[in-house]
Amino acid sequence: MKEQSKISGLHKSWLALAVFLAAFVLAFSAWLTPAAAETMNCTVIDALPYTVNVEGIYCLSASLSVNLAAGDAITIDADNVVLDLNGHEIVNNNNGMSNTAYGIYSHNHRNVTVRNGTVRWFFIAVILNDDAIGANTGHIVEQMRIDQNRYEGIYVVGRGNIVRNNLVLATGGTTALGANPAAYGIWVNGLGPRIVGNEVEWVYGQGTGKGHGIFLSNDVRG
Repeated sequence: MKEQSKISGLHKSWLALAVFLAAFVLAFSAWLTPAAAETMNCTVIDALPYTVNVEGIYCLSASLSVNLAAGDAITIDADNVVLDLNGHEIVNNNNGMSNTAYGIYSHNHRNVTVRNGTVRWFFIAVILNDDAIGANTGHIVEQMRIDQNRYEGIYVVGRGNIVRNNLVLATGGTTALGANPAAYGIWVNGLGPRIVGNEVEWVYGQGTGKGHGIFLSNDVRG
């Protein structure tokens, strides 16, 4: 009877462990996978390259590809823009190590949000740049899968920007910057940024160049 009780207790322990591991795997898989498509009231981007020049909400309704050696797949040339990939992908089929193309690019604008999708095989996947580190504010990059980009995964400049809950994979390998370039999973520059809940895996420079998972420039303060 005691042996049966021990065996029964052991079975219960193993069952509890199995349930816990199954729940953990499901939760982790959900974290890795961008959220399901939800943004419907939006301007749909259905071909690349594409330029956003009016504020508003933009989205994808399907995965899109482009063949760029240079230039931008999506240029955001306006303030107050939300770009929701709705779980879809933007892929550069010109995926050689010498390409200098950007996936999503904005320069000297404020309140740009990029979320919920995959960007793959660009020189830089998401770049929200600014000539003055404290001039523009309010950028958000969240729930993105940034995969196999050649120099940087995410680059954000400005004040009060947020980079959160992104998965950045296999960044590096560019031959466009000489023999020994570094590589950066996430590079943030500016005042008062929040960098929360990101996972960066395998960032590698070329030659003597270093790989940086999350890099904060000297100008980062607050």
